[in-house]
Amino acid sequence: MATIGELVNVYNALVLDAFAEAPSVVNSGAITKDTNDLDLRNLGETVNVLTPSPLQVYDFDGSSPVVRQDPQFTTKSVTLDKLKDSTFKVDSKFFDAANRYQTFEKFAKEAAKAILADIESNIALQYASAGSSIGDGSTGWTADLVLQARKALNDARAHEEDRYIICKDDTSFYQNGLISAKDKVIILENGTAKAVQDIPAYAGFNIIRSPYIKEVDSKNRDLALQKNGILFVNRPLEEPKTNAVTVSILQKNGVSMRTTYWYDPNLKQHLLSTDLLYTVETIEPSLVIEVQTKP
Repeated sequence: MATIGELVNVYNALVLDAFAEAPSVVNSGAITKDTNDLDLRNLGETVNVLTPSPLQVYDFDGSSPVVRQDPQFTTKSVTLDKLKDSTFKVDSKFFDAANRYQTFEKFAKEAAKAILADIESNIALQYASAGSSIGDGSTGWTADLVLQARKALNDARAHEEDRYIICKDDTSFYQNGLISAKDKVIILENGTAKAVQDIPAYAGFNIIRSPYIKEVDSKNRDLALQKNGILFVNRPLEEPKTNAVTVSILQKNGVSMRTTYWYDPNLKQHLLSTDLLYTVETIEPSLVIEVQTKP
């Protein structure tokens, strides 16, 4: 039979897998993950991370291909100011149960969902007023809004293959027929459908559906961005110095999570908790475009 420590480690790995497989901003490639020299940190500490130097912004009429730039990396200091945890009460008999793996999977998906929702809500809140803004929240997504976003990123010389539109599952981007139920894009000209293409081919964007971004200022906002526009930094958490707590700290694809299992004498209950320490910041405001859709 597996030990408690081994079971906690398996659970932590399941949370990381669920986190990595979810359709989300964090996993779209639109956010720079800092994977260099991961070490243990505490909430409120400042760390130095490598970020691309600013891309050159210049007038661009869109009539010729975007010229790719390969900016050198520079050092940026950021403060790890966000800690999110997802905790479940667990009967101690569970660890002896034959079907514990299936229960672990259910817990893991719920934990990953809660953590992703926290991260992406913070992103949506932080970038509601950053960079360019197109749309007034009255008409919903249109082909014209997408092309405006493309023009803005052309002006900033954003790498075309690294452009993303992030939209919610319930966004009007889907409701108004711009994207069909089969995840195809209908390209419109003056209100007339001209062609149907796969999502990644539309107007030079990779389109990511995220169910985790929450409303901001009562607007159903979406984001158009280039991956050098946003910084996501994550660090492993400290391991408690006590024998009363079983801890697992794992890393995957630049994301590190801590899972703990312990007995809470106040609740008279065993608790299984996963937490993540992170921060999100703007690197280049010109590479982050707010798109206001219907309230």
